[in-house]
Amino acid sequence: MGLATPITDVSPVSGHVIAEMTDLLFSVWVVVLGGTIIAVINSFSIIGLVVERVDQVFLSRAAKAQALYMSAEGMDFEDFKQVSNGAHDNDMDHE
Repeated sequence: MGLATPITDVSPVSGHVIAEMTDLLFSVWVVVLGGTIIAVINSFSIIGLVVERVDQVFLSRAAKAQALYMSAEGMDFEDFKQVSNGAHDNDMDHE
């Protein structure tokens, strides 16, 4: 157990029951604490709003890019730059 290249000479003792149980206890505690912190942060409404807005932006850009790609004219480099920079629908020449 331990790192392949440890920073110090101290490492957990393999085969020692108390050392392995302590290591397991702390490992589980860190995972539980990290999950709890993530859950608390995720419960904030502003985080949910940010995630929804980011999803909308990416889906909107993807839909614009797909529409230009599937159109008869195709997508030139200027169209690609407009879509990737988040240009609005009324800014696009092809629509």
